[in-house]
Amino acid sequence: MKQPTMWSCRVWFFSAALVMAFPVAGWAQIEEIVVTARKRQENLQDIPISVQAISANEMERKGIGSLDDIAKFTSGLSVDEGIAPQDVRIVIRGLAPTRGRQNAAVLLDGVDLSSEAMQTAGGSLVINPRLFDLERVELVKGPQNALYGRSAFAGAIHYVSKKPTDTFESQLGLDVGGNGQTEVRGSLAGPVIANVLALGVNAAVWSHDGFYTNSLTGEDVGGTEGVGVAGSLVWTVSDNFSLTARAEYTDDEFDESPRATLRPRDTFVPIPAGAITPVPGAVGPQTTVISDVDPPGPVPSDLALTGLVFGGPGFFVTPTGSAPDAGAVSATVGPDPRTGAVRPGTDREISRFQLNARWDLGGVSLESITHLGEVDTFQFLDNQNNTDCNEFVLAATSFVSWCGERNLLTDTELFSQELRLQGEAGRLTWLLGALYWDEEVTQADDGLAVFSLGLPPFGFLSGGELMSALVRPADKRTFGRETKHVSAYFSADWEINDQWSLIFEGRLTDEDLDYSGPGPGASGIIISTCFFCFGNQPIPPVRGQGTTVFASESDSFFTPKATLQWTLNDEVMFYGAVAKAQKPGGISQLGQSFSPDSSRFEAEEMISYEIGAKTTSRNRTLQVNGALFYQDFTDKQTFTQDINPNTGFIQGFPINASSATVLGIELDAMLQPAQQYLGGDWTFGLSYSYLDTEYDEFLFNTAGIVNIMNAGQCTGIIPAPGAAPLCQIDLSGNRLEDVPEHSVTASIAYRRPLPKAGVDFSVEADLQYVDERFDDQFNSFTYDSYSLVDLRAGFESERWSVIAYVSNLFDDDTIRSGIQSVDFGTLQSQRIVANQVFLNLPDQQQFGLRASIRY
Repeated sequence: MKQPTMWSCRVWFFSAALVMAFPVAGWAQIEEIVVTARKRQENLQDIPISVQAISANEMERKGIGSLDDIAKFTSGLSVDEGIAPQDVRIVIRGLAPTRGRQNAAVLLDGVDLSSEAMQTAGGSLVINPRLFDLERVELVKGPQNALYGRSAFAGAIHYVSKKPTDTFESQLGLDVGGNGQTEVRGSLAGPVIANVLALGVNAAVWSHDGFYTNSLTGEDVGGTEGVGVAGSLVWTVSDNFSLTARAEYTDDEFDESPRATLRPRDTFVPIPAGAITPVPGAVGPQTTVISDVDPPGPVPSDLALTGLVFGGPGFFVTPTGSAPDAGAVSATVGPDPRTGAVRPGTDREISRFQLNARWDLGGVSLESITHLGEVDTFQFLDNQNNTDCNEFVLAATSFVSWCGERNLLTDTELFSQELRLQGEAGRLTWLLGALYWDEEVTQADDGLAVFSLGLPPFGFLSGGELMSALVRPADKRTFGRETKHVSAYFSADWEINDQWSLIFEGRLTDEDLDYSGPGPGASGIIISTCFFCFGNQPIPPVRGQGTTVFASESDSFFTPKATLQWTLNDEVMFYGAVAKAQKPGGISQLGQSFSPDSSRFEAEEMISYEIGAKTTSRNRTLQVNGALFYQDFTDKQTFTQDINPNTGFIQGFPINASSATVLGIELDAMLQPAQQYLGGDWTFGLSYSYLDTEYDEFLFNTAGIVNIMNAGQCTGIIPAPGAAPLCQIDLSGNRLEDVPEHSVTASIAYRRPLPKAGVDFSVEADLQYVDERFDDQFNSFTYDSYSLVDLRAGFESERWSVIAYVSNLFDDDTIRSGIQSVDFGTLQSQRIVANQVFLNLPDQQQFGLRASIRY
């Protein structure tokens, strides 16, 4: 096991000593936070789990409306967008979901919303709803499979919606700002029949123009607009039986995301010596390069692969170094050649209904949770983000014009039924549960990738002209996936005595996944070659579904957890936990056709060890919580590139690394000194995360030139007699991708009553710092560290509030995320030989005003 650094130990002991370092007499008190992290209401400081909670009041003040916003105020959590809006990647405690489903469960009122995209990686548009009717958000860190289910490999994010009560409440809120920022929220809740029936309605309308102008069309990109409404009903049928129902409808639209593209034209990487072998019987300096690029075969050693190298034995494979700042690049979203305008982006409709029934049976309670949901999305997106596809560029041996687009119609249907039985027996608090969860996803893919190679002076069609003239086949490429999940779980909390408790949890899971997709021959890829043509060339046909391929995957596993809790006194609690986590395997559905045999990936398993402490000063003026954890996991799901046997093109495929480890430290502190010390009502908050990650063993075989060049190494092997040579690549010792070593969030809030005016004046500032991160497992490209500061100031009374704000106060334009994709401009003999990096341009500085009135 790795040992923490001396610096990390000093931070740990210094923070723990803060409990005794401050005076305690005469200070203000930190309010208790009640959470349901263990399926029952408890004080956050009393549970032996690392939990952070964001209240409705805090979300309103800070303008938190999405999953991305939550990450700004939580260290150790990051949310990135990959190649499309549904390619959402949640990273908790250093575990990035490069392939497969999310590592973090996303739940709404206890219902699992976790899903997985199809034609992209990531978690799909299901898991990132607009947050407009929430009571709080709970972020639970560390493996939580037992209580949170199938996707809580690294943690869980739990949205808890507002419930109506017997107190009448109404509120109207407004948020206006630069770049067309507008949001109006309203809520109305109260009793219909006193002590029997309560009803609440929440609604919101929002829009934003986006921060960037597309350099190719002059249009705004990155904007969004939408409307949402949710209603909740609480019916107290009797003293021991109640029903809670919630219905939601949301319709929102997202413009194309603002992206810039780094291409590898000026990046030359030497060919690893192991990838070049002498050609038997050759006369002169001739070699064979182990590669999936045509030839391979005898080629001059000073060129490596003829036509792909400018100026020496190397390749332009992938941009290296670090991403530039946003000010150094431009948004380059390619227009639709049919219209000349940016494609419309994403349209999403969400409808959900949930019914909770609860019976109190004298010391035992039974709860039933039923959920029905449907998410319909239409997406029409540029897939290249680097050029107008009517323009020609100089590629390997010719001029190339190319277009790529995503045209996806996706329907997701969710149904789940959960039963929970819980109670107490003496010193034992117990919970038994069972879950049936079913998801059906159907996706029609009508996107195209069109390439035209040749010499433009001779008048052949450009990629854009070809795309405009193509007639799509009637049978679109259709993918399907159904996930049937059945699990039973338990929790037993045994209070050994007044100070010691022993907690056992576990979940037995069985999952069956059925896949379908277009078989060999299906393709939306069109290649047109006309090097010396006079006049236009014939337009090739587009191939549709053809045959349908079916495949299935099943997995059964048990994920236990044991925790020992020591409550020293009312202010100090320590705990230690060990847990097993597992994320099921599956079959990737990336690409124009479905290739089950080459797209399977194995389950990812992890053993996690954690020790932690939660401390509160005697007069509740200071809280310091901390955790030290070590995560050892095998078969980590990641990706590689290889030839799709159906299309002959390079595409991403899943792969499992043998083993990796994460050593981490988390610290959270809050301080509220008395007015006499600092002349006002102050609150200080700090959250810090340290992550030391490493691939302990990661060897794989490949003929992919991108992999070989990015790794900068190759051990030539013959996998079987008579087989083509491969490179064995060793990435052992590399850091895990998308994980910062250090991340910090800090906050300062000042509040001062103005008695004569009958209001309070407040000023708040929030800081987020995130260390640099590697883009992928090769560790060849990084995103620089960045710091964001948000500032708010305003007035608040019992009935109204007005707050002026600025987000990204210092206009930090550091690019924080992106994703690699094949660069079609380096097309050579129907093989892709280079990668480009799509850079997600960050939000710019934003000024605005939030106001609300309550009755």
